[in-house]
Amino acid sequence: MPKSSFQASRVGYLTLTTPDLPRQLAYYSEVIGLTVVAQTTSRAVLATKLGHEAVVLEHGDSNSCTEISLQVSPRTDLEEAATAIREKGIACEFRSDVTPSVRRALSFEDPKGTRVDIFADYLYPPEDRAQISIMPFKLGHVAFTVADVQRVVDFYIQVLGFRVSDWRGDFFAFLRCGPDHHFINFVRGE
Repeated sequence: MPKSSFQASRVGYLTLTTPDLPRQLAYYSEVIGLTVVAQTTSRAVLATKLGHEAVVLEHGDSNSCTEISLQVSPRTDLEEAATAIREKGIACEFRSDVTPSVRRALSFEDPKGTRVDIFADYLYPPEDRAQISIMPFKLGHVAFTVADVQRVVDFYIQVLGFRVSDWRGDFFAFLRCGPDHHFINFVRGE
């Protein structure tokens, strides 16, 4: 596969499913210190105090990470990105009003079955000046257990423009898409 025609610049938010949405919502807001920026009976969007949406919680049968979002440069033409992704044999579609801050995203699945949403434009929610708990500035690290580490690493490099920071043997890889040492890692497992 040829190298990516666009570059992810940061991890946006993760979508996590949970059978106990109220409990998880309390944990992420009261213990971690994220701010609820949107909420329904089956879904909540939480942001950092700086306004970066970090976690989307959805009611589900099990605890799972079902989606990762990645921001690309605002100059990125998502139509051209969709064409490039389709040329690699990957089905994709556009989604609208994904979260309060992401109005339009290009959506597709990675090799492990996780939905990836690529967005260029971001609308910041109102600032929350409350001072509680841990209060992280951003979602800085995501970890996945996968069956074939090399296959997933190749996808994130060739499709999303990530770079390898480190390998531990052939079973543990750290990747980055910005200045931090890594934003995502993959370890072999079941």
